[in-house]
Amino acid sequence: MADFRSFRYRLEELGLRTLVGGLRPLSLDASSNLGAKLMSRLGPLAGKPSQVALDNLRRVFPEDEARRLLPAIWANLGRVVFEYPHLRRLADDPERIQIAGAENFDHVKSLGKGCVFVAAHLGNWELFPMVMDRLGGHILLLYRAPNNPHVRDLVQRLRPCRGVTYIAKSHAGMRDVMRHLSKGGYIGFLTDHRYSDTMPVDLLGGQARIAHTAALLARRFGAPIVCTRMERTSGAHFRATLATPIEPQKGDATHDVLQVLTQQVASQFEVWIKERPEQWFWMQKLWAKGDNN
Repeated sequence: MADFRSFRYRLEELGLRTLVGGLRPLSLDASSNLGAKLMSRLGPLAGKPSQVALDNLRRVFPEDEARRLLPAIWANLGRVVFEYPHLRRLADDPERIQIAGAENFDHVKSLGKGCVFVAAHLGNWELFPMVMDRLGGHILLLYRAPNNPHVRDLVQRLRPCRGVTYIAKSHAGMRDVMRHLSKGGYIGFLTDHRYSDTMPVDLLGGQARIAHTAALLARRFGAPIVCTRMERTSGAHFRATLATPIEPQKGDATHDVLQVLTQQVASQFEVWIKERPEQWFWMQKLWAKGDNN
């Protein structure tokens, strides 16, 4: 079994290296457009992921609108994947990313309490470290590492390194995050994954169980929470939005307090998802059976 897993890991690495090698000679725009074109056609044929996406879309939209959105959702995902080999090139081009809400970062900075930045899988969620670098901040970013260590290492080499330190999710990683935040540092992570052991919050017409880690950390250390979005404006051009900070009082993290803070995060995400539904990653089961309205 171990030998087969090792072979599979190497095969996955070879496939990714081949893709990256084939895309690097292309321009950023050409690579992004190719990803959109391919995935808008192939993605809807992807069986279970597309069915999950359609089921989720039907929660919010009529049937015809849900089916119209599905290829566009796959197109955005294709762009995200095909932009990976060009992330560092994108980081060096300030014209690619507009920033809205920079004053909210200035406010957080003036408080001197650190900050918990949270994002959803919207637009190209890989780009926020570039925004922090432009704003003069440095963020410790907690991420879910792929099981394949060879793929993990290759993906990490593709990511820009200015303005960010990447920490894989683990007990040791969480200790690093807490230590950094306690010293007034900035931390960030994606928070729209499903976690079965968290309290439900209202999201897109149902009860979703998303991570309450941001609320837990913010309450414990008295740090504000800032929801962020990397919206795709056209092609490989983006607008980063930093929302108004959510400023909790430092103290005991009671269940009610955590739920209120997590609901505030979910409500902001819902607004953004409804504005640009084609840019969210709908292929995940945030709502379990029995959690629906």
